Amino acid sequence: MRYTNIIFWALVLLGVGILIVAFVAAEGDSYATKPAKHYLAIQRLSELARIKNSHAAMHSSFAHQAHSEGYTAAEQLFRTIAFSERVQCRACEKALRNLGGEPSQLLAHRATESSTQDNIAAAISIKHLHRTQKSHSLILRSIASSNRYATRVMVWCDANDAHQIALLEALATSGDTSATKSYRVCPACGYISQQEPSTPLCPQCRTEATQFVRF
Repeated sequence: MRYTNIIFWALVLLGVGILIVAFVAAEGDSYATKPAKHYLAIQRLSELARIKNSHAAMHSSFAHQAHSEGYTAAEQLFRTIAFSERVQCRACEKALRNLGGEPSQLLAHRATESSTQDNIAAAISIKHLHRTQKSHSLILRSIASSNRYATRVMVWCDANDAHQIALLEALATSGDTSATKSYRVCPACGYISQQEPSTPLCPQCRTEATQFVRF
């Protein structure tokens, strides 16, 4: 009877020890593989951040050209979009850092000397191509991977692109080069409002509207 009890408690202790070792090993693996687990999401967000940074630089150069032509309306919109693109770039970088990644080197943009009218058309075309050839694909793959955090940031960026296209197309059809509008940009997601926000929060990311940056 005595030996039976000893064997019983020895087996119990052995089982507890095995469970503890297994738990510690599993926890160690979960921490060690966090970047690996989100590798694809990190890569997609990194790619989108590079694109957004390039688009920000492109619109900044377009704003300089519009300024030199005295095209005030275009200069104002280009500067607004450039700021929005930089906000989106930072949002992508923040998301990939939270997933365990590090931002990669950003893309540079080569300035052009085209006319402002040509730059407006180019901006619209580039954004259309980005949405159809890159953005929608990134979103669908992110949805398939069930990473809702990365997907949300990508959807914000795509919605902003659609809105910016509408603003640029309206500018292209406007005949008044000196007309200006009051734009406000959400500092968290890059959403552009053409008037005083009608709600106290950003309709896209719920940031307080009082924090919007005016252009």
